Amino acid sequence: MDFTFFIQNKDRIECGEKPGLYCVMQSHIPKEYQAYRCGLAGRNVDSATQFQTKQGNFASRFAIYLSAGFLPTNAKVFACLTVPRRQIQGFAEKVMPEREQGDNREEFARMHLGSTLIQIREKQYHANLVRLGMQRLGMPGTEEKRKRGEFFRGELKNCIEALKQIGTGDLFLFQNNNINQIQKISLKKRGVTISPDQVELRTSPRFSASEELINQMMKDTPTHYCAL
Repeated sequence: MDFTFFIQNKDRIECGEKPGLYCVMQSHIPKEYQAYRCGLAGRNVDSATQFQTKQGNFASRFAIYLSAGFLPTNAKVFACLTVPRRQIQGFAEKVMPEREQGDNREEFARMHLGSTLIQIREKQYHANLVRLGMQRLGMPGTEEKRKRGEFFRGELKNCIEALKQIGTGDLFLFQNNNINQIQKISLKKRGVTISPDQVELRTSPRFSASEELINQMMKDTPTHYCAL
């Protein structure tokens, strides 16, 4: 589905104004320069002095890409996977980064804002893509293990499979600009419950997941998915 059509019809597309992971590609460029952009839409923006959440969505992310250079050629979205952001009694879900040896646990928690669940899902997504044989692009001379970009080359079916392997959320597949032909697949994972620990960070209370939980999320494999 074309970006311009998606944005114009975001109110009619079920996932149009939701956050999550996506697979897109710029249109009308030479084959040797084509690559799938596999990233996230919905990163939280936190104020340095007051906890505020400005959460983006698929439509707003695609609009940014159009304004940043895709507009002359347009772009296509092939797949979107929703990653809902939970907020309970004013607590926003956060996941702490890895600690270095010698870090004090409490001080470490207060010094880092952590990553949101959607960023952890994006890391899973990228790991799945590499495991499925997609080539991750990076600056010349960058070691493979140090590449952090979200551009990948390979087959579209592997991008979609990488999203399916996340195992949770609603996956939307786009064949063309016909809204009635959008395919929705609800991914359901058995036996995995994400329940972050409650940790106070600076003056703003947030959720932080334990290191064990992060490791479990990165190793989880989906058991099944069902199409609706």
